[in-house]
Amino acid sequence: MLLDFHVHSSGISQCGRIPYDETIRRAKEKGLDGIVLTNHYIDDYVEKGDAAAFAARYAEEFRLAHAYGEQVGLAVLFGIELSFNAMGRSHIKIYGVSPDFVLEHPTLYDYSPEKLYETVHAAGGILVQAHPLRRGSLVQDLRYLDGLEMNCHPFYEGHFYEKLAPLAREHGKIVTCGSDFHGDTFRPYCGVLVPDGTDTGEKLRDYLVSAAKITLVLSEGEFDQHEEIFERNA
Repeated sequence: MLLDFHVHSSGISQCGRIPYDETIRRAKEKGLDGIVLTNHYIDDYVEKGDAAAFAARYAEEFRLAHAYGEQVGLAVLFGIELSFNAMGRSHIKIYGVSPDFVLEHPTLYDYSPEKLYETVHAAGGILVQAHPLRRGSLVQDLRYLDGLEMNCHPFYEGHFYEKLAPLAREHGKIVTCGSDFHGDTFRPYCGVLVPDGTDTGEKLRDYLVSAAKITLVLSEGEFDQHEEIFERNA
């Protein structure tokens, strides 16, 4: 099954153009089997200093999206796109944790790299840097990452696979792919091919940490796609 690992909805992500239900309908119409809803988790969204209230809204947005996905037959998994202050507000994806994770750690954007890495791993999650090298962004400290994400957003040129895959392999990291879909472009057909039945964040994490090969479906236009197979020990 094909999962898009990087998707937003307007109920949380202020840059999102469409709500979760339309986001899910477009993914299903495009032929995807599922999405990972990775809304922005950023201190700029916290109102009146109430991080707990923002965390509660964040978790509720996922629960609504997950229920709608079940209704229409599209897997919706939980993820986070963290704007991480300790890494220059780099965007770090978190997979494999439950929505309760943000309720337990509402100010995770202010953690140190060491604390974030330890906290996410203690909760059973993994950390992937979102779209490094896009618009000149740097690869962050790989000691505190489990993987790197290919860029598949149509507004930005280049996947950077040729640069990022060897780097990930050298340091024992994984490679993922997501569209960074906000509803502001055509709906790309892209993501990661995962085993059928990968319908929870925990199953997704288990696959990513154990797979010897990861098949990435990369979008290069509305109708042009190709695959890259990332091998850990190639």
